Amino acid sequence: MTESEEEKLKDNPNYLFPDINKVFEHLHKSGWSQINTLAYASPMFQVMMIKDNWGAYFPMPDYPLYRGQRYYYDVCKPSLYRRSWTEEQKIERLLQIEDFKHILAENPEVKELKQASLFVNYLGLAQHYGIETEMLDMTNSPLVAAFFATTTYDSNTRMYRPVEDCVSVGCIYFDVLGPMINGANEGENRDIWPVGMEALRRPNEQRGYTIKLNENDNFNTIINHPKCFRFIQNRDWSYKIFAATGGGSLLFPYDPMADKIWAMRKFKIYGLDSLDIVIGNEQLTVPKVGIQKALETKGCHFLRTTPFLYTKEELNFIENEYKKKFPNS
Repeated sequence: MTESEEEKLKDNPNYLFPDINKVFEHLHKSGWSQINTLAYASPMFQVMMIKDNWGAYFPMPDYPLYRGQRYYYDVCKPSLYRRSWTEEQKIERLLQIEDFKHILAENPEVKELKQASLFVNYLGLAQHYGIETEMLDMTNSPLVAAFFATTTYDSNTRMYRPVEDCVSVGCIYFDVLGPMINGANEGENRDIWPVGMEALRRPNEQRGYTIKLNENDNFNTIINHPKCFRFIQNRDWSYKIFAATGGGSLLFPYDPMADKIWAMRKFKIYGLDSLDIVIGNEQLTVPKVGIQKALETKGCHFLRTTPFLYTKEELNFIENEYKKKFPNS
């Protein structure tokens, strides 16, 4: 078997790579010479036009895109579709999104984006902070994808740690076209938009993109689905990738929003003003007082507005960090 024939064999979805590095070696040999799992570089953005005459900050390059997973699943779905929801839980999730928007509205960079008619991917941003959505995260960075493919999340410490075992299978999705063919064919399910921007540092550092799926979609089998490369977890490579991201600190810099959303979800505290918006948007016919009481029986608490708005100090921090990174803005 020639080397070329062997590389073609590795494109078979049933092929199992001995470790994650071999996946990227294969992509490198297939013509993607820029791919290097251990190369960290500061994110770069470019304003590009999207539909309805809106522009958006796209992490560059805008293709290819990747997605890394600790495990391979036969059915790959966004977080919103991974479990069943009670009516109260559905409303609570929408409350979380509205309060998230309310907090974000005071972010000075978001204000600038909106004033400049630039797109803000609220659902994509919310997804980065643990709120369930119909989005799957993607990235233009091989290193970011490799990090999520070779780490496991500890909910107690709220931190990632390297995968220790060598008996499980992870995967890297590789999408050559990225967002380039949005709306190219009627009915084509490739609603891919950028997430990362300067205003929220974590999605920014993770060079975020999202793909929106429907409830019955399987990411493994959607139209023009990306290639999926499965690999055997390897402890040594997990630690090498973990070290290349500074133990995750390069991808998870301090961000006030992370603690706000964690506290909101843990203590189930929401704003009544957001409840009004949810009731109006969803055209709920149950009286507001009835919905509020139903949620309170499930442990929710309500104030006039969310108590997690940015403080003056946090807003100063955000603005100062932005000026350091983009002094000519």
